[in-house]
Amino acid sequence: VVAHSFAAGPGEASASVAFTIDVAGQTAGTAELDLGRGGEPLVRRQTVQFPEGVMRVVERYSDVEIELPRAELATRVTNAYPAYSPDGAWIAYMSNADGDFDIYVMNLAEGVRRQLTDAPGRDGTPAWSPDGSRIAFQSYRDGPSQVYVMDADGENQRNLSNGPWNDEHPTWSSDGKRILFASDRPARDGEEGNIDLYEMRADGSDVRRITTTPEVETYPSWSPDGSRIACRKILPDGDWEVVVMRADGSDAWNVAPHPAADGWPAW
Repeated sequence: VVAHSFAAGPGEASASVAFTIDVAGQTAGTAELDLGRGGEPLVRRQTVQFPEGVMRVVERYSDVEIELPRAELATRVTNAYPAYSPDGAWIAYMSNADGDFDIYVMNLAEGVRRQLTDAPGRDGTPAWSPDGSRIAFQSYRDGPSQVYVMDADGENQRNLSNGPWNDEHPTWSSDGKRILFASDRPARDGEEGNIDLYEMRADGSDVRRITTTPEVETYPSWSPDGSRIACRKILPDGDWEVVVMRADGSDAWNVAPHPAADGWPAW
């Protein structure tokens, strides 16, 4: 699948993404996806005629209904959120290669892939601990998204969130003692639509709220010395920006003031 995209410009409510879909080396058709401000999908429905069947992109993000095994192989598998191990020998990532999203690792030297999770809910956004012994990730296996930690071989998978809220996008402190994440806990407490940043010990205890803004803050990343946090912030007008703040959430400033969508910062 080859995708060509462009973002909405200043004052524009939406833009489009056009996809050229190739099956077995032949162009099988095209599909279009309308995007709202900030890149959020608005319309995701398009029927594409294949030589031997039909693919229909349905309403949910990344979901497709396939009536052709060969087309499914070409269009449906998604590998996302890759993360290098500290020694650079492995990549952890999320993939729906087995039907739903699970966590996989791949040895870069040998190209050998290993599936680490096999839960009924979606697992994603893996993050290696600094010593490479553990992987934090988010999982919907218990209903809402929860932060989990497991050994690097997939053993000892443990829920650190244990609550009715959605905790997402975990990342480690440089000493491996704490985990930073985004959560809708404020919304559960009546702060409608709010998602803030939190941190906790690597065992799930001592949870602390870092940001207290009315905007949405997600995809956090600690600086190597632990003094700063970068994250994606969604402003009231829907614009996505990259914000850097002190580790306690103070003195935040927008480092990417641009009308296009900015996000997923990493130090």
